[in-house]
Amino acid sequence: MIVNQIHYHYDHETPADASVIVLQVASDEEASSGMRAIQRTSYLTPAEVPCTPEEQGPLCDRDAVLAEIGQKCGIEATSIPGLLLAQCGGSVDDYDDLDGSIGYSSYDLRAKNEGTIFVVVGHMHEPRYITWDEGTVDEMCFSGISVVPDLE
Repeated sequence: MIVNQIHYHYDHETPADASVIVLQVASDEEASSGMRAIQRTSYLTPAEVPCTPEEQGPLCDRDAVLAEIGQKCGIEATSIPGLLLAQCGGSVDDYDDLDGSIGYSSYDLRAKNEGTIFVVVGHMHEPRYITWDEGTVDEMCFSGISVVPDLE
């Protein structure tokens, strides 16, 4: 079974879908000759970045952003930012650093898979108060890392 998730979001007009997928399938001989499965893991960490001093408005307030998340995604979704902070043993004040107009945070996570890194995908959206949110055009910050296991 193959599952492919395509991440669309359009702020205006929605064009016709022009998605294409091309698969290259290994023969039985190739598959039995030592191919290794790629292991993919998503790493979620706190995303707490305030608006710049020049930005203003209700969505520059963390509580207002959490209320909006609750309205769109359900009250359970408002707990995710706090759970990510708890995972790291920190608070909002530990992660809401802003250096001029650049927000940043750092947290070390233990690698879940050993091997050679094959792909690293960082993913983030929007210029307002940033915290974790599940919506396609909403705030988020996560990385996906794909690893090819080393031969033993």
